[in-house]
Amino acid sequence: MRFLIIYAGFTNDWNYQGDYQLPNDNHVWPYYNIDGSTGTSFPLYPEQLFYTNQSQFSDTATDLSVSNFFYNMSLCTDSSFQVMADIFPERINVPLTSSIASMYNPFPTLSEMVYDTIQARYPTFNWGKYDNRKTKTTNYEEDDRYYNPDNEIDYVIISFRYQRPSRIDQFPEDADSIKQIWYALGGAGGYSSIKNHTFHNPETGADYEIKRGLTQIKGITGIGAQRNLVIHEWAHNCYGSPHINGANGVVGQHYYTNFGWNMCNNSPVIYYSANAWERWWLNWIHIKYDLEDASDNGIYVLNDFVKTGDAIRIKIPNVANQHLWLEFRSGATVFDTERNQLQNLANGVSPPPALGLVAFIENIGDDRSQTSIFTSGANGIKMIDMQGNYDYETDISDYETGIRWWGNRAYDFNITEANPFGSHNTLSRTRMDFY
Repeated sequence: MRFLIIYAGFTNDWNYQGDYQLPNDNHVWPYYNIDGSTGTSFPLYPEQLFYTNQSQFSDTATDLSVSNFFYNMSLCTDSSFQVMADIFPERINVPLTSSIASMYNPFPTLSEMVYDTIQARYPTFNWGKYDNRKTKTTNYEEDDRYYNPDNEIDYVIISFRYQRPSRIDQFPEDADSIKQIWYALGGAGGYSSIKNHTFHNPETGADYEIKRGLTQIKGITGIGAQRNLVIHEWAHNCYGSPHINGANGVVGQHYYTNFGWNMCNNSPVIYYSANAWERWWLNWIHIKYDLEDASDNGIYVLNDFVKTGDAIRIKIPNVANQHLWLEFRSGATVFDTERNQLQNLANGVSPPPALGLVAFIENIGDDRSQTSIFTSGANGIKMIDMQGNYDYETDISDYETGIRWWGNRAYDFNITEANPFGSHNTLSRTRMDFY
């Protein structure tokens, strides 16, 4: 499958990435080109995000690209999922006005402006290169790999050169006229839809529609955040993935959130990997041992989860649709590592992910013919902490400040009594109702 990435910017762009106004290799999307010109730069990381041709796929590749991620997660099947991407040949800039910035969600309007510019400048662009499979929704009842092109572009990512500053006074003094406009634009990191549009080729008469893809609002972010966003939103697009392990702060009907590993997390805080339920749900692995009750007692051997897809699923008795899943993490691949969060939120060093047998409880779905899981499955996976569950107490007068996210405080939590029926452990996001 080949994605198309359209990079877009603004004709009144004032985002220098902080106070830097000169070319800098650390910039993920520089304001200036090397020759000092502006308005045409691209991000510095595209080759770290996607492969561009099939020859790059390899069983021994160790890069962390989205292409290599999907390839390895699906490698245990007869047909691995191979994703490549091309970049549209020109960065498309559009004006940002106060009326647009004040919209609830201005990015569909901005995207339409980008499309109109492309139609005018590239009327005969070869959209057919990105129409290789049927993209119309079939409710998962048909295999779209074997359809002929349908004049719907398979998948498009539109990424804007934007990152909202934390303070309005970060703008240069001579930018008063657009301070409020730029700051008001706001927005999250991105979302799993894209503005629909039809492109017309006046020479051939062919029409091609954009209907599938994602919109990246904050294009000025590091490569790790870029990879996570694409995987996260694609999971929503592909199979309606629910938010789990604290993604977007979603709690659903499962009370406390916790950290874990999956495709729809906000960042891989433990492993850069899909979990066993996700790989099984997508038919990327077959469950090696599917155990129902005590009659299945025995000795079972698991090999490395990423390389072999080995997993155990155990039905939990006396409750509906809940299973215990077991994976063996040997560290044989880069996907048993966590590359994004090298510091914890109190600016301490995060320890490396533990290896060995890991487990989680899943309450999302055990019947792949039931495809509506986005709401019912929200927060439906709970990782099991080897140290068990406990009650905690803390002294609210003793805390640290200067926490990296949202200006939060960091409190010391002290373990008290063991509580196997509770939900709190070192993987939990603990709720406190005092501040």
